[in-house]
Amino acid sequence: THVARAVACCVRPAAKRLLDEFFNKEARRFKVGLDLGCVEGPAAVAAESWRSPPRADLSDSKWGLESSLPLMLSRSPWYAGAAVGGVDRANATLVVYRARAHERSGLTRCRLAVDRGGARTGLWFVAATDRGRCCDGGQLRDPGLLRHHFLVVSGERPKGEWLFREHGGTAHAWRAPATRATAPRVRCFDPERDVALPPSSFRRERGDARTAAAAAKRASNATRR
Repeated sequence: THVARAVACCVRPAAKRLLDEFFNKEARRFKVGLDLGCVEGPAAVAAESWRSPPRADLSDSKWGLESSLPLMLSRSPWYAGAAVGGVDRANATLVVYRARAHERSGLTRCRLAVDRGGARTGLWFVAATDRGRCCDGGQLRDPGLLRHHFLVVSGERPKGEWLFREHGGTAHAWRAPATRATAPRVRCFDPERDVALPPSSFRRERGDARTAAAAAKRASNATRR
């Protein structure tokens, strides 16, 4: 298929074989549903229309993933539908929520809205922040998020030291010096469960040279963390 051919240059041989097998056999039957529990229903964290997000969000070279991915899925042959609580016939479920547009605690409240009893596993969350399920300093936002998958714009090397930042009086955690003396050994990005999508892989160039350059810069920097 055109999808498998498009990524053939960018994946390892073992991954390519799995992709070929999936698209040749399973793709026609594979369905992705959208869980609207965070934006609709009684436990909604932020009542907003996922079908008409702000234009600025869709065109953003980094945060656009949170708004554009649900729309792209809803127009794809893999779409199974959208509902509060998810869709029963879906093979995978994406939680609709724009994490960047709300306070940091919102992601935990969103997880509780769709998985309050902790009985669900394997939901997909989109968090275009650099650290996914963690704060910028590497602090895990919510242990319950470890049961689920994350789509982020910056992954982490599968091997290497944990990066952890103590605020230490700085205004922003990402400006604080890195320390590993107090770091809990919990990965913010798990390559076995999560997927990194650099901006250039989900965003089309729209003729804006500055926006395209910003997307390319973020893509080249995607593995720095």
